[in-house]
Amino acid sequence: MFVDRKKIRIDTLTSAATIDIPIVIDAIPSDNTDLVKTRFVDNEVKKAINPIVDYKKVRFKPSIVKNGVWTIVPEVKINLEFFNKDTIPVYGGFYDSLGFTSDDLFCRANRVMKSFLSLNYYKSTNPTDNLLLTTSNIYTQIGDDQKDVYGNVLKNNLCPISYEIGDPTLKPDMVHEGFHIYWYEELIKTSPNGEYVFYLSPTYQNADNGEVSIMTPVKTQLDSNNKALINTRDLGGDDGTQYLKVTLKYDQTDGKFKYTISELNQSQLISKGGGIDWNTNTNGIPTLTLYQLQPTVKS
Repeated sequence: MFVDRKKIRIDTLTSAATIDIPIVIDAIPSDNTDLVKTRFVDNEVKKAINPIVDYKKVRFKPSIVKNGVWTIVPEVKINLEFFNKDTIPVYGGFYDSLGFTSDDLFCRANRVMKSFLSLNYYKSTNPTDNLLLTTSNIYTQIGDDQKDVYGNVLKNNLCPISYEIGDPTLKPDMVHEGFHIYWYEELIKTSPNGEYVFYLSPTYQNADNGEVSIMTPVKTQLDSNNKALINTRDLGGDDGTQYLKVTLKYDQTDGKFKYTISELNQSQLISKGGGIDWNTNTNGIPTLTLYQLQPTVKS
């Protein structure tokens, strides 16, 4: 047995001398009961249970942005234009372009009313490797745009394919589908500058013939043989013509959640012949005009 021996000479001690004898008092329990109760259980619980994540979605209101100031608007408008099968290559913004008759509109036929515009929001502009984040559908509406001054539905060649959507509180008589965007609050507040970017690629679902048309904010150009002059590679990428940029923001100045729509390239702006008239809103209402993408057209 090892013993730590110390020799003390008696002749060196004085009458008031003291000797300190250190005693080790650190005890190691043989069964670790205290350790199990205080640490082990808590650590294993953390490993076994997923952390709590706030999946609460909040409502974003449409806004225009001027000089860095985000201003919420009470309504927005979306116009659709399709290749008119009888007057190619001219676009038509009326229901006769889709083959719907005046009787279809007057009687609110299912093939008209069940057709809808789908607002699809994606994570990126890369169509080959993309993720659909959320979507919203806006069904056909027969509103003021589709009626004359007497309240009668316009003829199919005069009845515009448009959607007027408004705030449920400020515009109770308008359609509200598609007005708001719902997204996760935590993702917004933890993003740089409190902003989060979506990419919008709308499609029109025709209930009459089942066709799904991709809608873009630029017109498809055709050659003399009515062949589309479009490179499909131009549809994607950071400045792809197929997508619209949607920015979601938590505005700390008033504590509200807002979103705005902007261009990915200049050709999408109304001033350059495109369909985005959002922040400029020349008619006083943020407006998007979307055109049917026609990659192949038969002569």
